[in-house]
Amino acid sequence: PEVIGTAFALKMLFGIPVTAGILVTSTSAMLFLLLQQLGARVLECFFALLVGVISFCFIAELNFVGDHISVGGVFAGLFSVGYLKDPVHVSAYIAVSMLGALVMPHNLFLHSAIVLARDKATDPSQDGGPGEEFQRLNTSEVDSSSYHDKAPEGTKRGTIVRGSSGLPPTVLQSKLVVLYSGLESALALGFSLFINVAVVLVAHSTVEGVSPEEKQKLIDQPLQNAPQMLKNVLGTAARTFFGCALLASGLSSTMTGTLAGQYVMEGFVDFRIKPALRAFITRLVAIVPSLLVTIIAGESGSEALIVFSSVVLSFELPFALIPLVKFVCSKKIMGPLVVKGAEKWIALTISVVVILANVFMLGSFVFSGESDEENKGVTAFVYAVCLLGGAGYMF
Repeated sequence: PEVIGTAFALKMLFGIPVTAGILVTSTSAMLFLLLQQLGARVLECFFALLVGVISFCFIAELNFVGDHISVGGVFAGLFSVGYLKDPVHVSAYIAVSMLGALVMPHNLFLHSAIVLARDKATDPSQDGGPGEEFQRLNTSEVDSSSYHDKAPEGTKRGTIVRGSSGLPPTVLQSKLVVLYSGLESALALGFSLFINVAVVLVAHSTVEGVSPEEKQKLIDQPLQNAPQMLKNVLGTAARTFFGCALLASGLSSTMTGTLAGQYVMEGFVDFRIKPALRAFITRLVAIVPSLLVTIIAGESGSEALIVFSSVVLSFELPFALIPLVKFVCSKKIMGPLVVKGAEKWIALTISVVVILANVFMLGSFVFSGESDEENKGVTAFVYAVCLLGGAGYMF
């Protein structure tokens, strides 16, 4: 989705055709490599800058529609219970695609790897302190420099990263790292909530008062019709700000996807290759399908691919979420860092909700009355069995 979104942003801002824009996005891999060589903090600051650009652009957009915004209405919308309009399978399809686009299963691996890469053990004098909190975690030799791609050849892979002192971290230090990482994620999600609310408010203000035909065109093909409608309703500046926000969002998603791919290849199959080649492969995997769909089906097809790929991401989410929840709730794996009590039940509840959302979408799709019922039914049945089996595995 991020490749096509970036291409549409380039079209809005510079008039570059979407096909050419998809090719231009391949250069983001080189930018990623440059920033990665400068260190983890530089890369994190760049992501923070992109989030700041997105936030600034939508604050500017809200300035154009300020007279149409009711604070009470915003909060009422946030905490009201939504419903699926007819046709239900279409509404469910869009809702599940939003889940996949917002959460993205590979980000679970990315956040885990970033926490793993943080320097934890800093004070050797804490050895032998009173209580469990000051005991060092029992760990074998592990890769402490994966985040910077400098691990020596033959390094054994493990689960806990040694700090700059060369010692495993204490339980307390590990808990602090998890706490600070959680606060960072909460802050990022807060920005994400603000941005998504701003998108909805701008969209509502833009379509307010337009003809039903224009509104339906925007619903069917938002990226193709939104720029011109923004320009007509809110002015040229609003269109430019929207394009900048979309470009920053696409760049951020592209680079996080590349980084997540790095951790997946290294962590699951111990497949270690040069960063430049890895970035090239990950970009190629993303660009080739997007380019083919755009050439064959045009811009409308590429827009449909964004929603479809987001639905696929949502389908993949339980397969990343279920093992993660199972592992962090296991005393055998996590030791003193095991997740238990209220945290455990919240994680289990969220996982079940995600599973049910996907199963509901498949069910509404199967019983929508469209063609090819047999194939859809078999697909839905197999997927539902896998998900429900995974839910049972968690418990």
